[in-house]
Amino acid sequence: MDYSNTVCAHYYGSKAKGYSLTITRGPSLAVVLGTIKVSGKVEAKKVCKANNYKAWNF
Repeated sequence: MDYSNTVCAHYYGSKAKGYSLTITRGPSLAVVLGTIKVSGKVEAKKVCKANNYKAWNF
């Protein structure tokens, strides 16, 4: 699948280290647009939106 025009939000972390949300884009999702700390219990998952990275606020 070509991710050239897709942006993905990757949620990851643990109770010990805290949770983070990383936004990536590009053909191999290699371009990291930003990483933010998030609170609460977040399950590890990936959410993708086609060419919609301007919707993410950093």
